[in-house]
Amino acid sequence: MAVGLPAVLHRRGRSERHERRGVALGRAGQVVAGVFTLAVSAVLLGAAGLLFFFHLSVQPVLTGSMRPTFGPGSAVISRTIPVQEIRPGMIVIFVPPGHSASFAHRILTVSGPTGDRIVTTKGDANPAPDPWHAKIDAPAIQEVVGSVPQLGNLMVAMHGGALRIVMLGSAGLFIAVTGARTILRTPRRPVAVPARSIP
Repeated sequence: MAVGLPAVLHRRGRSERHERRGVALGRAGQVVAGVFTLAVSAVLLGAAGLLFFFHLSVQPVLTGSMRPTFGPGSAVISRTIPVQEIRPGMIVIFVPPGHSASFAHRILTVSGPTGDRIVTTKGDANPAPDPWHAKIDAPAIQEVVGSVPQLGNLMVAMHGGALRIVMLGSAGLFIAVTGARTILRTPRRPVAVPARSIP
């Protein structure tokens, strides 16, 4: 009898150490997940605030006509400027004659009076200028001021709904798993080892 009691206490102590280690790792994982979520939220809110404050727009790039400046899958960031400020060398977003989609191409020439500008453009990757002479009727135009690689792919996926479904499904799964673990995790009560008298 005297030999068996220390063995039981040893197993109990080892089990408690493993349990404490598991709880510590679980808490560390929750802290990491929380910090990651806060960081991503802060970045997204900061980006949205900058876009709103500086009146910027973001549009996906669908073709490679402006490589290497930006390529398909990227997103261009643009700001609104008055038409009278456009100059050769700028990249502007406009709808060319005979087209319904917007183009982001570099201006080669600007002609005409201030209220009736006509521009010729060219994609950086194209061997020749675009065939049109685009008349800018609006008082303002979007000038490209930067680009973000791969953001356009994300925007297209979200617009199509595929990424939205994946994100909502992942969020739902995370909530379900976290909730189930919280509900099912019951604190283990230490097993009392009856004291035995040693003859």
